[in-house]
Amino acid sequence: MTCIRCTSKLLEVIGGSAPAGNAEPAADDWYANLLWFDGRKCLLITHAATLFSVFVPNVAKASLAAIGPLLVQVIERELAAEDLPNTTFGSLAAQTFGVARTRSRSVLGSMTDMRHQIEAAVEQSGGLRHLDLPGLNRSLRRIPFSALKYEQPIDRARALGDRPAAGPGAVAPTPGRGLS
Repeated sequence: MTCIRCTSKLLEVIGGSAPAGNAEPAADDWYANLLWFDGRKCLLITHAATLFSVFVPNVAKASLAAIGPLLVQVIERELAAEDLPNTTFGSLAAQTFGVARTRSRSVLGSMTDMRHQIEAAVEQSGGLRHLDLPGLNRSLRRIPFSALKYEQPIDRARALGDRPAAGPGAVAPTPGRGLS
Protein backbone atom coordinates (compact mmCIF):
# COMPACT_ATOMS: atom_id res chain seq x y z
CA MET A 1 0.00 0.00 0.00
CA THR A 2 1.22 3.48 -0.87
CA CYS A 3 0.68 5.97 1.91
CA ILE A 4 -0.36 9.53 1.14
CA ARG A 5 0.59 11.60 4.17
CA CYS A 6 -1.67 14.64 4.32
CA THR A 7 -1.38 17.85 6.30
CA SER A 8 -4.19 18.72 8.72
CA LYS A 9 -5.59 21.30 6.26
CA LEU A 10 -5.87 18.69 3.54
CA LEU A 11 -7.33 16.06 5.87
CA GLU A 12 -10.11 18.52 6.79
CA VAL A 13 -11.03 18.98 3.14
CA ILE A 14 -10.99 15.28 2.23
CA GLY A 15 -13.00 14.25 5.24
CA GLY A 16 -10.80 14.68 8.27
CA SER A 17 -10.02 11.02 8.84
CA ALA A 18 -6.80 9.17 8.31
CA PRO A 19 -7.63 5.44 8.06
CA ALA A 20 -3.95 4.49 7.72
CA GLY A 21 -3.08 6.99 10.46
CA ASN A 22 -0.90 4.56 12.41
CA ALA A 23 1.10 3.41 9.39
CA GLU A 24 4.84 3.58 9.91
CA PRO A 25 6.64 6.10 7.69
CA ALA A 26 8.31 4.64 4.62
CA ALA A 27 10.62 5.93 1.91
CA ASP A 28 7.90 5.46 -0.74
CA ASP A 29 5.34 7.63 1.09
CA TRP A 30 3.94 10.67 -0.66
CA TYR A 31 3.22 13.89 1.21
CA ALA A 32 0.41 16.22 0.20
CA ASN A 33 -0.35 19.76 1.32
CA LEU A 34 -3.30 21.99 0.46
CA LEU A 35 -2.30 25.50 -0.62
CA TRP A 36 -4.49 28.44 -1.59
CA PHE A 37 -3.65 30.88 -4.38
CA ASP A 38 -6.02 33.37 -6.00
CA GLY A 39 -8.87 31.88 -3.95
CA ARG A 40 -8.29 28.43 -5.49
CA LYS A 41 -7.36 25.15 -3.90
CA CYS A 42 -3.97 23.88 -5.02
CA LEU A 43 -2.03 20.78 -4.09
CA LEU A 44 1.67 20.20 -3.51
CA ILE A 45 2.62 16.52 -3.71
CA THR A 46 6.11 15.38 -2.65
CA HIS A 47 7.80 11.97 -2.60
CA ALA A 48 9.39 11.32 0.79
CA ALA A 49 12.70 9.77 -0.31
CA THR A 50 13.46 11.94 -3.33
CA LEU A 51 11.46 15.16 -2.69
CA PHE A 52 10.26 14.85 -6.32
CA SER A 53 7.35 17.28 -6.26
CA VAL A 54 4.36 18.33 -8.30
CA PHE A 55 2.31 21.51 -7.87
CA VAL A 56 -1.30 21.11 -9.01
CA PRO A 57 -3.38 24.31 -9.25
CA ASN A 58 -7.18 24.60 -9.31
CA VAL A 59 -7.97 21.28 -7.65
CA ALA A 60 -11.65 20.46 -7.16
CA LYS A 61 -12.80 19.06 -3.82
CA ALA A 62 -14.17 16.00 -5.65
CA SER A 63 -10.68 15.26 -7.01
CA LEU A 64 -9.26 15.47 -3.50
CA ALA A 65 -11.81 12.94 -2.22
CA ALA A 66 -10.26 10.42 -4.62
CA ILE A 67 -6.69 11.55 -4.03
CA GLY A 68 -5.06 8.26 -5.11
CA PRO A 69 -6.13 8.46 -8.78
CA LEU A 70 -5.27 12.18 -8.85
CA LEU A 71 -1.81 11.40 -7.49
CA VAL A 72 -1.23 8.69 -10.12
CA GLN A 73 -2.36 10.98 -12.95
CA VAL A 74 -0.17 13.97 -12.04
CA ILE A 75 2.90 11.95 -11.05
CA GLU A 76 2.86 9.96 -14.28
CA ARG A 77 2.38 13.19 -16.26
CA GLU A 78 5.40 14.79 -14.55
CA LEU A 79 7.54 11.67 -14.92
CA ALA A 80 6.84 11.79 -18.66
CA ALA A 81 7.74 15.51 -18.70
CA GLU A 82 11.11 14.59 -17.16
CA ASP A 83 11.64 11.62 -19.53
CA LEU A 84 11.55 9.21 -16.60
CA PRO A 85 9.86 5.80 -16.70
CA ASN A 86 6.38 5.79 -15.18
CA THR A 87 7.62 2.99 -12.89
CA THR A 88 10.28 5.22 -11.28
CA PHE A 89 8.35 5.07 -7.99
CA GLY A 90 7.03 1.58 -8.53
CA SER A 91 3.81 0.81 -10.33
CA LEU A 92 1.62 3.57 -8.90
CA ALA A 93 -1.41 2.52 -10.94
CA ALA A 94 -1.30 -0.94 -9.37
CA GLN A 95 -1.00 0.42 -5.83
CA THR A 96 -3.72 0.87 -3.28
CA PHE A 97 -3.57 4.16 -1.43
CA GLY A 98 -3.99 4.83 2.25
CA VAL A 99 -4.30 8.26 3.78
CA ALA A 100 -2.33 9.11 6.92
CA ARG A 101 -1.08 12.12 8.81
CA THR A 102 2.32 13.60 8.03
CA ARG A 103 5.24 12.17 10.00
CA SER A 104 8.48 13.70 8.71
CA ARG A 105 9.46 17.20 9.75
CA SER A 106 12.24 17.08 7.21
CA VAL A 107 9.84 16.50 4.30
CA LEU A 108 7.43 19.13 5.64
CA GLY A 109 10.26 21.65 5.99
CA SER A 110 11.29 21.05 2.38
CA MET A 111 7.65 21.46 1.29
CA THR A 112 7.52 24.78 3.15
CA ASP A 113 10.56 25.93 1.15
CA MET A 114 8.76 24.84 -2.03
CA ARG A 115 5.62 26.73 -0.99
CA HIS A 116 7.68 29.92 -0.79
CA GLN A 117 9.04 29.24 -4.29
CA ILE A 118 5.50 28.67 -5.57
CA GLU A 119 4.23 31.87 -3.91
CA ALA A 120 6.99 33.87 -5.59
CA ALA A 121 6.31 32.28 -9.00
CA VAL A 122 2.55 32.95 -8.74
CA GLU A 123 3.17 36.56 -7.72
CA GLN A 124 5.78 37.18 -10.43
CA SER A 125 3.53 35.71 -13.13
CA GLY A 126 0.54 37.81 -12.14
CA GLY A 127 -1.54 34.97 -10.72
CA LEU A 128 -2.35 31.32 -11.32
CA ARG A 129 -3.91 32.08 -14.70
CA HIS A 130 -0.56 33.24 -16.10
CA LEU A 131 1.68 30.78 -14.28
CA ASP A 132 4.11 28.70 -16.32
CA LEU A 133 3.11 25.46 -14.59
CA PRO A 134 5.48 23.10 -16.45
CA GLY A 135 8.37 25.51 -15.77
CA LEU A 136 7.47 25.82 -12.10
CA ASN A 137 7.21 22.05 -11.59
CA ARG A 138 10.50 21.56 -13.41
CA SER A 139 12.21 24.17 -11.20
CA LEU A 140 10.83 22.63 -7.97
CA ARG A 141 12.62 19.41 -8.83
CA ARG A 142 15.92 21.25 -9.30
CA ILE A 143 16.19 22.91 -5.91
CA PRO A 144 19.07 21.47 -3.85
CA PHE A 145 17.68 20.57 -0.40
CA SER A 146 19.61 20.09 2.82
CA ALA A 147 17.36 17.08 3.53
CA LEU A 148 18.98 15.48 0.46
CA LYS A 149 22.48 16.63 1.38
CA TYR A 150 22.07 19.36 -1.24
CA GLU A 151 21.23 16.99 -4.07
CA GLN A 152 18.38 17.85 -6.40
CA PRO A 153 15.13 15.84 -6.31
CA ILE A 154 15.34 15.17 -10.06
CA ASP A 155 18.73 13.47 -9.58
CA ARG A 156 17.31 11.26 -6.83
CA ALA A 157 14.35 10.35 -9.04
CA ARG A 158 16.66 9.55 -11.97
CA ALA A 159 18.66 7.26 -9.70
CA LEU A 160 15.44 5.39 -8.85
CA GLY A 161 14.47 5.20 -12.52
CA ASP A 162 17.85 3.69 -13.39
CA ARG A 163 17.75 1.00 -10.73
CA PRO A 164 16.74 -2.57 -11.53
CA ALA A 165 13.17 -3.37 -10.56
CA ALA A 166 13.10 -4.62 -6.97
CA GLY A 167 9.39 -5.14 -6.76
CA PRO A 168 6.41 -2.80 -6.70
CA GLY A 169 6.94 0.37 -4.73
CA ALA A 170 10.54 -0.46 -3.83
CA VAL A 171 12.40 2.75 -3.10
CA ALA A 172 15.90 3.26 -1.84
CA PRO A 173 15.91 4.95 1.58
CA THR A 174 17.17 8.50 1.90
CA PRO A 175 20.27 8.77 4.10
CA GLY A 176 19.81 11.04 7.08
CA ARG A 177 16.06 11.39 6.57
CA GLY A 178 14.73 12.79 9.83
CA LEU A 179 11.42 11.29 10.85
CA SER A 180 9.44 12.49 13.75
